[in-house]
Amino acid sequence: MRAIVLSVLVIGLCGSAQSQTPPAPAESPAPTPPPVPAEVKALNGFWKPESIKFDGAEQLPNATAKSLMTLVIKDGEYRMYYNTAPGKDEHIRIFTADMKLDPATKTFELAVRDGQKKGLRMHGVYEASGSNLKICYGPADKPRPTAFDAPKNSGYFLELWNVEKRITSLPAKPAQ
Repeated sequence: MRAIVLSVLVIGLCGSAQSQTPPAPAESPAPTPPPVPAEVKALNGFWKPESIKFDGAEQLPNATAKSLMTLVIKDGEYRMYYNTAPGKDEHIRIFTADMKLDPATKTFELAVRDGQKKGLRMHGVYEASGSNLKICYGPADKPRPTAFDAPKNSGYFLELWNVEKRITSLPAKPAQ
């Protein structure tokens, strides 16, 4: 009889110990990202090069070379693609960078986070009007360009882009 009472007492204590265990904390929702400024959203789109100069020399000498490059800007993410098979949609991403704009001074910074130039930081000036984007930039360890010029031995890029397609929103994620 003592064994039965002792067993009931032990089982009862275990059961009450389990019921007093605090519930696991609920998972916190992911933090809401800050809103994207209108000036940044205005650059969202697929861009094709009109001209890309480095150190004063044109890098894309003809229409075929220009057709192989695509710049995609989406909410401050700057991605450069190269089409490996002309006539087909087979693009490889050259690099991805975070782009920060200062609309008051028309300056920007790029921090490359993957691809061929991972870790590289660049800064420059920009001008956006309608479907055109003009950027001039160089390495962050050099002075920021103040004009749209990439003279020989400057280490600067001067790029003129035309919007091919605007990005207004991304497709909704499927419900899980």
